[in-house]
Amino acid sequence: GTYFNVTGTTSITSITIKSIGTEVTLTFDDVLTVTDGSNLLLAGNFVTSANDVIKLVSDGTNWREISRSAN
Repeated sequence: GTYFNVTGTTSITSITIKSIGTEVTLTFDDVLTVTDGSNLLLAGNFVTSANDVIKLVSDGTNWREISRSAN
């Protein structure tokens, strides 16, 4: 899939890589931190709250941030 509803509160420090061009959308139900580093190339850490969204694209090695929305 490409859409994931994240219901937990454990911080995300990496995501299993997929083929080049794969895009994923993560929507959050609670507070956690998506950490810039490892294989997540973000515009800084993303501390989420309910209904926040981040969209990422795979370059084959890392996930690169496309956009985020703090709702």
